[in-house]
Amino acid sequence: MSEAFSSRSASLYQDEDANFAVQSERGCGITCCWSRTPRLRESYPYSSGGESYPLLSRDEASPHGRWKYTSNETPRSLSQKFRPRSFNDMVGQNVVVRSLLGAISRGRVTSFYLFHGPRGTGKTSASRIFAAALNCISLEEHKPCGLCRECLVFFSGRSRDVKEVDPTRVNRVDRMRSLMKSAETPPVSSRFKVLIVDECHLLDEETWSTFLNSLENLSQHVVFLMITPDVDKLPRSAVARAQRYHFQMLKDSDIAVRLRDICVQERLDFEQVALDLIAAKSNGSLRDAEMMLDQLSLLGKRITVSLVYELVSTSLVYSTGR
Repeated sequence: MSEAFSSRSASLYQDEDANFAVQSERGCGITCCWSRTPRLRESYPYSSGGESYPLLSRDEASPHGRWKYTSNETPRSLSQKFRPRSFNDMVGQNVVVRSLLGAISRGRVTSFYLFHGPRGTGKTSASRIFAAALNCISLEEHKPCGLCRECLVFFSGRSRDVKEVDPTRVNRVDRMRSLMKSAETPPVSSRFKVLIVDECHLLDEETWSTFLNSLENLSQHVVFLMITPDVDKLPRSAVARAQRYHFQMLKDSDIAVRLRDICVQERLDFEQVALDLIAAKSNGSLRDAEMMLDQLSLLGKRITVSLVYELVSTSLVYSTGR
């Protein structure tokens, strides 16, 4: 590598470090923190880009009041389109849901939560729903309501008090300190400032130590939600300090019911035994089941057992290289 390139790279990293605290205040830099869709263009100085983003509106025909885009809707995968927007939409995690709702209703919210369990079991969705519920100002018992001011700001992607943080960007002691310092500032408009760190097992031990040491000095209005599929990769001190929630593998029957609901809403022609087979092949992961259903739906055929077996066989060929 040339000296000129190395010098330029060092300068870029220095600039990045200098601006990190400001970037942390704006959020993680991910422009699709909620349901992997672009955020609304905002009126404050941090707005960027000239795209026209669609608003979200309540779908009254849905049993749980899902959210849908009202204009310029772009095709999304089924797992994205039907991602849970409320605790009622969560599949197979009733104990976790009841406990989180109880924490809100009883005012027993802690500063550090750890969501762990197999992939595809709803950890990330639950963290976002919990973040929305924490700041929901509705008097309804079941939150988030999806209709109050705070919910509308959150679901449209404009919240400045709920941020998703990329663990690879804060996996240095100085950057974690900057993040914790920015967390000390009061929420802009919400009751809680919530920071969601997915794949938190990517943080090294020194970064964790910095986080835990700073945690004691944070305001009670700051909440960290850490997510990992492998709690054994975390320092014991971090696990011991966290309010832990284990997301279990989903039952095949629960997954099959969810797949049926999606097929009905999408008007897909299917055999129930085919959906049961998809659920059995998903290893307890709703996301994997929805991805399989998504691939089958693109064929434009009736979803049958033979078609599922054909897809599974093809996947095995590609994964093994045979």
